[in-house]
Amino acid sequence: MTWTAVITILLLEYYRSNTRRIPRMTSSYVGDKWVGEMLVGHPIKFSSIFRMSALIFMDLLHDLYCNHDLQGYSRTTTREVLAITLYIISQNESVRRAMEPFQHSLETISRYFYKCIQALVSLATQNIKPSDPSFAIIPEQIANDPRYMPYFKLYKHVF
Repeated sequence: MTWTAVITILLLEYYRSNTRRIPRMTSSYVGDKWVGEMLVGHPIKFSSIFRMSALIFMDLLHDLYCNHDLQGYSRTTTREVLAITLYIISQNESVRRAMEPFQHSLETISRYFYKCIQALVSLATQNIKPSDPSFAIIPEQIANDPRYMPYFKLYKHVF
């Protein structure tokens, strides 16, 4: 047996005997259970956490699920994925701070947040469109304002 193998075995034995594994996510209000409680709870509490009413939340959830490919995953529901994203955005919280109310790891919260943001961007590109898609018309408040117009002079004759 080589010295590196002996050292590796000793380190593994030391690690097993001297570290205690303590579960980190131990709350009984796990993610979707917490969201469900919020949905049936006081409407002002729900709207202060997610910045919308429960009815609008459910309508948004339905739209994202049906039309923009938002999905639940092996350990979460679609409702929880949307709630994670809205919690982070509406409370100006970090992904790390969302770990506690939803009882998921940092990597899991981050992955769900990213997936929901993709669905919300899809929703936005479908619903938010300029009234002048070619941008040929420069609004008067820009055209008459010397602070902004220099940036538009280059593009004035392109269209």
